[in-house]
Formats: sequence, structure tokens, C-alpha cells
Amino acid sequence: MPQVGVSKFRIDLGIVHPDWPGDFLVGVECDGAAYHSAATARDRDKVRAAILEGLGWKLLRIWSTEWWFNRERAAEQLHLALVSALEEDRQARAEAAEMAAASEDQASPNVEADIEELVAEDRETVVYAKRAIVDDLLPMAFPATASSDPGIYRFTDFGELTSLIDPANFYEASYYPILRKLVARVVESEGPIAESLLVNRIARAHGFQRSGNRIHNRVMHLARQQHHVVPDGGREAFVWNSVKALAMGVTARFPASEDHIRQIEDIASAELRATGCDDPVEIARMFGVRRLSASARSRIEAAIGECAPMLT
Repeated sequence: MPQVGVSKFRIDLGIVHPDWPGDFLVGVECDGAAYHSAATARDRDKVRAAILEGLGWKLLRIWSTEWWFNRERAAEQLHLALVSALEEDRQARAEAAEMAAASEDQASPNVEADIEELVAEDRETVVYAKRAIVDDLLPMAFPATASSDPGIYRFTDFGELTSLIDPANFYEASYYPILRKLVARVVESEGPIAESLLVNRIARAHGFQRSGNRIHNRVMHLARQQHHVVPDGGREAFVWNSVKALAMGVTARFPASEDHIRQIEDIASAELRATGCDDPVEIARMFGVRRLSASARSRIEAAIGECAPMLT
């Protein structure tokens, strides 16, 4: 994917992770316009790279001279570097999964009760703060930016909000109003949207390569304040614009082009049912998915075989 990111911190080429389509494996930097327009050599070679790596990017570089004199060799070196990066990432993910499993085995049997107790205590301490900011949340609604045709699905265009995006201040309290606007824009444009997809939209808009727990918690905290989050019988919850939107349901939305295709796991069950079709393969094709995995088939079959979710 070319020109990933925002402002002057765009990556020339983002390599999508083959195992995790919503994530990037590495970024490939070229000594093009962004490189040569830097004021000093230090800006070119150190500052920019340090900022991008601090945001979670692993960078590879292709020099124009190497590409000009021996394109085949440069391409082969890049391929080998990508294979090595993929192997390292897979090993790191596997080790992280083993550590997480070990930690879970050693956890207290009452850990869920402890978490519920902490959440209840926290809820009591912030209730007045929530009431104080509710008036500030209401005016931040935006008109939907998707196509006027309700049957068309497009990824969010942040439009005029792009100029407000500031990765350096993402974790600052003063940045909350802007984050609220960005979350609202995504939900109103793409909702119902999978929780992880919403988080990734916000993370990628800021140029973050990964969506860790801190980013996830920050985005979903705002999403729950402004919108309606409900389980969807799958691996995660979906974010609807409001309870009213959930009650009204959703029209099946098909991708505007190949650049706007969602995975079956990222489509709400209500939207899968709205196709009016009972053939999983045909439903997958409607949404632009050419290869139907066993898990995706199971999700479609479960969706078309169940009733609409009950409101509580």
C-alpha cells in the first residue's frame, strides 16, 4: 500500500502482513521527494526514522542508485529482507502467545470477579465526570460521509479532520476532543463496524503500525461514550452509531471497489442477513470475498440462521 500515514510522516510503501491483513509487516522507504526535501542530513537519516520507529514501524530502505544500476538485485534483497522480517514477526507472535497462555494458567480463579469489582469502583468515581462531559459529546455528531447509496460501502474519508490529526499528542488528555470526532466520523461512515476495525482505522490514520492495548482502550473508551457497542456472536463486538440505529437495522452494503472489501468477520451479522440470500458462497461473493474460509462460512451460516439481536 503506497503512501501510508499522514502529513510528512508518510511511508512510501506499507507491506501488509500476510497473516494479519489489518496490520503492516514493515514499511519500505525510498530516497524520493520526502527524503530529498528534508532540511538537513540529520532530518533525512535520523529524525524521521526515529519518529516512525517510535510509532511502531520497522523500516526497510531501497536506494534509487541501487535500483537504477541493478533492479533485479535490489528486488531480491528486498524480498529476502521481507522474508526475514516475516519469520521474526511470526516467532515473536508465537512467543507472545505462549507467554499469554502461561500467564492465563497462573491467574487467580477469581480474576474476573476482581476485574468486575474494579470496574464497579471506577464507575462510581467517574460518574460525575461523565455527566459533566455529556453536553460536550452531543454536538460532535457528523453527517455520514459514505455514499448516498445505502448499499455501497467505502472506508472512511476523514476529509477536513485530516488536518487535525496529530500522532505526537495521541495520548494527551487535550487530544480527546479530536479523537472523539475521528471515532464519530468512522462509526457514522462505516457503522456497524467491528471493534478491531474501528481501532485500526484510528491507528492507521495516525500512522501507527500496531494497535496495542493502550490504543485499543483509548479508542473504545470514546466509542462506548458516544455510540452503542454490542456482541455479535463472533470473536468481537460491533459498534453501532446508536441504540436507534441498532433497532432500525442495516442494509447490506457492498464494496465500492476492491479497495473497500471487508473480511466476513468484519461484517455485522445483521448485514449478512440483510442480503436475503441463504448461500454462504454467494453471500461472500456479494461482499467481494473470493476465498471463503471455514471460519467465515461458519459465521455466515450462524448469521443467516439466527434472529436479530434483542435490545436490552
